[in-house]
Amino acid sequence: MPTFKIPRLGRPSTPARGDVAEVYVEEARKRLKEGKTDTDALFTLAAWHAVHGEHRKSLAILHRLTQLDPAYPGVWRFKASVYREMGDEKMAWLCEEAEDRQLQRQE
Repeated sequence: MPTFKIPRLGRPSTPARGDVAEVYVEEARKRLKEGKTDTDALFTLAAWHAVHGEHRKSLAILHRLTQLDPAYPGVWRFKASVYREMGDEKMAWLCEEAEDRQLQRQE
């Protein structure tokens, strides 16, 4: 009976470009210079700021986004999570309530 060696996987490889997120952020900024109402670009920037701990900047962008498109997918849930990161449960709860209202309107 033949025996097979199981290959060792080793360390996971790193992505070819460590600055992929930076590329998306720069593209989002470029798109916002062309038109201030690009909701996808706004969401991208808000996420980038949140990941980097810049919660106030993220919330300012998310506020603008919810004014432009309150039905943008996931915006209220994401806004709630940023408020939670800041320790503001009341605002997080209000954002979740806003999301529930948006979902009811869509039905």
